[in-house]
Amino acid sequence: PLQQVLHMAVAMRLLVIFLVWLPVKAAVADCKGDVAGDKIWMCPDVDVKQCPLTYASTGFSPEYIQCGVAGKSCVSLGPLCQPRK
Repeated sequence: PLQQVLHMAVAMRLLVIFLVWLPVKAAVADCKGDVAGDKIWMCPDVDVKQCPLTYASTGFSPEYIQCGVAGKSCVSLGPLCQPRK
C-alpha cells in the first residue's frame, strides 16, 4: 500500500517531466543492466543491490527509465535510457 503510493507518486512526477521534455528529443543514454519486467514505470521485486543495474519500460518505445534506490525500495528514478543494441 504505502510502497505502491510511493511508486505511483514517483511515476506520475516522472511522466510529467517526460511529457514536458518529449518535444526536445534530447540524447538518451544507454540503459544499464536488464529490464525489470513488463510493468510500466515500475521496478518491482528488484533487490536494492541489483537496482542500479535494472531499468523499466516507460510505455513509450524505445525509451526506458533507469531504476534507482529510494530509501529501502527500488523505484524508477531515471534517467531515461535506451537498451543497448
